[in-house]
Amino acid sequence: MLKKLKIGLLGLLLALLCTACPYQTPVAISEATLPIDEDLLGKWKDDVKNKKEFIEITKKDATHYRIVQHTLNEELQVFEKNEMSGHLSKVNDTLYINLLQRNGFFHPYKIQKISPKYIKLFPLSDHIKEKFEKSTDLQNYIAQYQHLSFFFGNEMEMLKDEK
Repeated sequence: MLKKLKIGLLGLLLALLCTACPYQTPVAISEATLPIDEDLLGKWKDDVKNKKEFIEITKKDATHYRIVQHTLNEELQVFEKNEMSGHLSKVNDTLYINLLQRNGFFHPYKIQKISPKYIKLFPLSDHIKEKFEKSTDLQNYIAQYQHLSFFFGNEMEMLKDEK
């Protein structure tokens, strides 16, 4: 009985860990053809947990960003870095950034620019189970469902740090 309970709790824990991950895909929404948006360059802080994490976005080339996520390791009291690259895509009139992780997978986020110093990011929902091998298929899928509120995960409010 106790063994079954432990196995059940382990399964629940694994399920919770997996649901916290944003949607990932081996293909970007589109090729990197849009020029970088200068307003996105700089240091950004999460509006809620601004002391424990920040993101630096710099220009890699005409269409790509270099993105470094700094997360505070509270035990060591140092910031750990996670480097990635990204590029913009548009689906209809909605702007997205394709974040390319070290594992070779993209994490698409919808970008809502409130002002040059304030943006909202919306990850695609981790409940999406469809897999895509071509960018055009992913783009068509997003175009079809992006108007649905449950298509996205929890929003992140980011403020530009002018320091």
